[in-house]
Amino acid sequence: MTNQFLSILLLSAGWIKFFQFFIALSILILLHEWGHYYAARRTGTRVEKFYLFFDFLFPVSTWLPFSLFKKKVGDTEYGIGWFPMGGYVKIAGMIDESMDKDAMAKPAEPWEFRSKTAPQRLLIMLGGIIMNVLLAIVVYIVIFSVWGEDKLPYQNLKNGIACDSLGYQAGFQDGDIPMAINGKEVTYYEDFKKKFIFEDINKKKNVTVIRNGQKVTFDIPDGTIDKMVNNKESIFSQRVPFVVDSIDAQNSYLNKNDFQRGDQVIAVNGKSTMFFDACVKELGNVLKYNFTTVEQAKADFPAWTKKLSTPLELKLLRNQKDTITLSAKLKETGLFGIAPIRHTDTLTQILGKEKTTQFEHINYNPLAAIPRALSATWKNVTDYKDNLKAMFTSKEIKASKSLGGFGSFASIFPEKFEMQSFLGLLAFISVMLAFMNLLPIPGLDGGYVMFLIYEMITGKEPNQKVMETATSIGLMLLLALMLYANGLDILRALHLV
Repeated sequence: MTNQFLSILLLSAGWIKFFQFFIALSILILLHEWGHYYAARRTGTRVEKFYLFFDFLFPVSTWLPFSLFKKKVGDTEYGIGWFPMGGYVKIAGMIDESMDKDAMAKPAEPWEFRSKTAPQRLLIMLGGIIMNVLLAIVVYIVIFSVWGEDKLPYQNLKNGIACDSLGYQAGFQDGDIPMAINGKEVTYYEDFKKKFIFEDINKKKNVTVIRNGQKVTFDIPDGTIDKMVNNKESIFSQRVPFVVDSIDAQNSYLNKNDFQRGDQVIAVNGKSTMFFDACVKELGNVLKYNFTTVEQAKADFPAWTKKLSTPLELKLLRNQKDTITLSAKLKETGLFGIAPIRHTDTLTQILGKEKTTQFEHINYNPLAAIPRALSATWKNVTDYKDNLKAMFTSKEIKASKSLGGFGSFASIFPEKFEMQSFLGLLAFISVMLAFMNLLPIPGLDGGYVMFLIYEMITGKEPNQKVMETATSIGLMLLLALMLYANGLDILRALHLV
């Protein structure tokens, strides 16, 4: 079963995606467990095991006990387990994943968890969460110190947005510049979609845009958020001028010598196509294809490919002053085979600042990066809280559609490794794991924290039998949730949901 799951995961996410995810997960597990380990050792508590992955079939410690590697140093056995669902430290005198009830039946020893004060035990239980948060902060300090950040104020979105079909249905138009949701201005473009989904959840939404120089406000139809989140439909993207980068000789009938890098495609059959999205949409109008899936494309192929033999009139603007008219025939793919320039700086060099989107680039020295890292970490916390809240309270967002397992996590990594992107995702997932572990569910760190806070408030230790039962139930619920989430990934990979 595990091999089948990994095969599906690799096919759906790709080797590079999966490798990045695996490395990130291993780093996060090791540092989380090291947080518990370090806090335990600092309080004089013995750690019997420190494992990356489980050396048993989680959550039952007696099922299929097996280590890929183990070595005992002092009182602690360090190892790598075979079951890649997490990791753990076995702290002496504590009810944990190992569920070692025999040890708990013996009198408490001075080096055991249960013999420590409640504040010391609380520190041990929070150690992993603290490490996750500290990791995110340190990673963000590195990111902002080395790369800075690019932000796009909505006023600088010179060419506006390019709408997808859902965007049109919602009331947006190509060229709109989104600026407010329910009257609350959104300063940066990159924050708009998040606020569009989570702002005033379960309330009727209206959006204000700048359209042709005027402010226009319109209501968002019910069901739009559902399609965005649950059906993964896109609503809009940045509008990019259609400037030629290169011609793909294998997928084009165009003569490469007719083009120069920097030529701007301005019209197809007399229709303005100054932007890449406008050209793609005009080709759709010319060919009159009406399909959104591979199956529909195969069915419609004979009909719309008949139109491919008719040459199209293609107009180019060269050096921003000379107009060139060409006769262009489409390839069987229904495209010209022109690769557009997408990099903002390159477009600015060719077209000038007045015609291109201008990002604000902010540089940070290491000292200035600290408060920015703290705010980025806190933003991740609030974003994840909003996601969880929406999953269980929104009328439009369904948990079964939004929930995902290892495959979903792997899919968020890029197909090509980039250090900045990898570190950003590492910090994001680290904050998410910290938040999840703090939830008051027995079996998670937050469950132990809940019992400890009860003890500190009442002065009474929770009944050991109650803790054992609650932990067993919590671990089984966690296993069920993991199986459910990963099962959804498998069904999605097989296109069954």
